Amino acid sequence: MAKRSTIPTESLSSETEALYQVLNEESDLAAILIGVAFIDACLASLLEKKFVAGETSSALLNEGPLGSMMSRAQLCYAMGLIPKKWYQDLRTLAEMRNRVAHNHLALSFEDHDIASHCGRLSSYVSVMGSDAEGRNRFILCVVMLSNFLILDALSLQQLGRPTRRELPKSTALKLEAPRSRSSRLASRLSDDS
Repeated sequence: MAKRSTIPTESLSSETEALYQVLNEESDLAAILIGVAFIDACLASLLEKKFVAGETSSALLNEGPLGSMMSRAQLCYAMGLIPKKWYQDLRTLAEMRNRVAHNHLALSFEDHDIASHCGRLSSYVSVMGSDAEGRNRFILCVVMLSNFLILDALSLQQLGRPTRRELPKSTALKLEAPRSRSSRLASRLSDDS
């Protein structure tokens, strides 16, 4: 598997207009795959802002256990970075993407399963109302979620990335090799004499 790298938040922010254009002009299949891939990149960018900079964080996000969209979404939700409504929509988007990506035919927004997934999307409702259907509902949700995630990442960036913490010098841990039961007993007996 090729090593990926996290896309900087500023780059994602500057690409949102192009994303909106792609979502409106490309085929249904391309819109779903590209839209969800963009959301995935936004999640990675948000998490990167919460992680200590370094190879370990990069490996976790790009090739390790946080390399998938759902693992990133789950961690963002568990850390309180996103509300439940967004998390539910991210799950629905991931299911949608998997449905079209693993189908031997090009599915569209008219497909019953895809239309059903679109019907469950709700992140945009508080801003745009609930009248949109199918592709429009998908586009509104992807655009709203990506912008929210980018804004959150930029807010975290303002605070600065966390730094590694060192053990305080005064807190030294003394580790001893485990002793056998008989040696502990002998030690106790010699202490009592």
